[in-house]
Amino acid sequence: MTTPHILPATVQDATHIAELHAGSWQATYAPWLPGEHVRDQLRREHAVLWRERLMRADDPALRIWKACPELADGPLAGFVCALSGADGILLDNLHVAAPWQRRGIGRALFQRVQRWATVLDPGAPLYLWVLARNLRAQRFYEQMGGSAGAVHPIAVSPGIEVPAVRYAWRPVKLRSERLESE
Repeated sequence: MTTPHILPATVQDATHIAELHAGSWQATYAPWLPGEHVRDQLRREHAVLWRERLMRADDPALRIWKACPELADGPLAGFVCALSGADGILLDNLHVAAPWQRRGIGRALFQRVQRWATVLDPGAPLYLWVLARNLRAQRFYEQMGGSAGAVHPIAVSPGIEVPAVRYAWRPVKLRSERLESE
């Protein structure tokens, strides 16, 4: 198991995050998405998305962290994005580069979001959407204590909807809060 360095991502990380995001989608979702989209549009869409999000680094409702496995600011092994909204805290993306999978990086990124969500809004549920066919990700989120809901269509790109499962976690109280109430 690797002990990654989890750091706030910056606008300088946008290209690497977009490449990892697009590559992850191409490797995982290519069979389920239109070929021309995966081949032609995905990299452009993700480049725009991550540049825009990382330029909003001062937004208190948005956090993006990166995982660097060996050096405090070394190569990108993974990233996670979380957004606070009316429905709770949305874990919008969690991706780990293939060479770094199964080394604890996804777990560390997920736990970072959980800690942030608990501090930001202790009563808010944490949730995310997983494509219904992505059984590997579903197993991961179940291991992380998530509860699967019903399957619903979600938009993954303009004009492209796919079936997805909503996973949710009940709000977790900080350990110090539990100790104070006991």
